[in-house]
Amino acid sequence: MQNKFTDFDLTINAIKAIEKKGFDEPTFIQTKVIPAMLEGKKDLLVQSQTGTGKTAAFAIPLIERLVEKKPNQVLIMAPTRELVIQLSQEIYSFCGRKKIKVALLYGGQSFSSQEKRLRQGAEIVIGTPGRTVDHINQHSYKTDKIEYLILDEVDEMMKAGFADDLEEILKYSNRKRKTYFFSATIPEKINKMAKVYTKSLEIIKASEKKITGSLTK
Repeated sequence: MQNKFTDFDLTINAIKAIEKKGFDEPTFIQTKVIPAMLEGKKDLLVQSQTGTGKTAAFAIPLIERLVEKKPNQVLIMAPTRELVIQLSQEIYSFCGRKKIKVALLYGGQSFSSQEKRLRQGAEIVIGTPGRTVDHINQHSYKTDKIEYLILDEVDEMMKAGFADDLEEILKYSNRKRKTYFFSATIPEKINKMAKVYTKSLEIIKASEKKITGSLTK
């Protein structure tokens, strides 16, 4: 098991960004998810509570694998506007010197301003399922070429009534993508969804107690 972030196959840029964040040792979930996503061979279903370092677990390898100035590489789904904004802040904090654009899609903000941001060519799109499907249906956003699809807090999105939207996104997104599910609980419906829409699924379950982080609140 990796005891330090330098034990991962990360660039100097990533290590410096991690050090700037004040992270010392990777959490259990990070030791499992980071190398798996860096390798890029498996889809993942990760059971992990908020506060166990899951955002960094997928943000760090994502930034490593992204190509600058190549639009629509990543789509991240989250249940609320607040989490969408928080995820964007976290992702930017891991970019270091890498120039990455992020477009946010959520209700309560001008549709046209979001459309403009998409046209500017964001490498990463983060959105709530409902607003993201709206953009797909209006042809202002396409998922046919995304390389990575992350569903964060899947159980909360299901509870909020986004099951049909998630199914639509999973069904019509690039079939060659890698898909990563993150959820505090894994009921049968989520387990089945993950198995239907992935090709080579690995299940990871956190074995540590919840950690209180500065962004948990």
